[in-house]
Amino acid sequence: MKVLVLGNSQAGALKRAHDENPERLTDAGIDIGFFVIPGGMGPDLTVVDDHLVTGSTSATHPPYTAPKGIDRAPLSSFDAIVISSLGFFGGGYGFRNPVSASGALAQFKPRGVGLRQPLVSDRCMKEMAAAMFERQAGIRALRALANCGIPILVQPWPRVSDYMLNQPEWGFRQWYARPKAAYQFFARICDENLAAIAQETGAQILPR
Repeated sequence: MKVLVLGNSQAGALKRAHDENPERLTDAGIDIGFFVIPGGMGPDLTVVDDHLVTGSTSATHPPYTAPKGIDRAPLSSFDAIVISSLGFFGGGYGFRNPVSASGALAQFKPRGVGLRQPLVSDRCMKEMAAAMFERQAGIRALRALANCGIPILVQPWPRVSDYMLNQPEWGFRQWYARPKAAYQFFARICDENLAAIAQETGAQILPR
């Protein structure tokens, strides 16, 4: 079985984990390759004539492939494609994400940066988040790949660790007096939108 893993730096983390114990997959008859394009919003890719076409990339963090040249292989040569870490919505230290920064939610007690944002309702935030998801490069890549007739597996964006949740520098702590509750709200939005997109595209979401 030949599998291609696409994604941002999270896919790079999967590659490092695979390198620690490659026999786990090779002994199971799985031939795996990686195409990593760093960037929080997912890999900027589209499909032309059964091949991947790369969009915008970072000059300081260029794309990485293993084995070399696997990004030029016909998509029809793979039995499955895994897209890593889709649906970024916020929660990091310094990265400003438009999904969670498009307004403030009163029930989570805005403070600091949050006080400078317009208050919006839950429904409004959910609608804005759904629209912004569609602008994320990784979601666009998923929709392009869905037309290739190859099984698509999606790894959702990972949850932040308990360690980060308690850090004073954590982004949501700069916005809200109830940062954990705010994070859980956005995490649910993420899951709901990703589930809806997966249903539309026929992709399968992998468990966390």
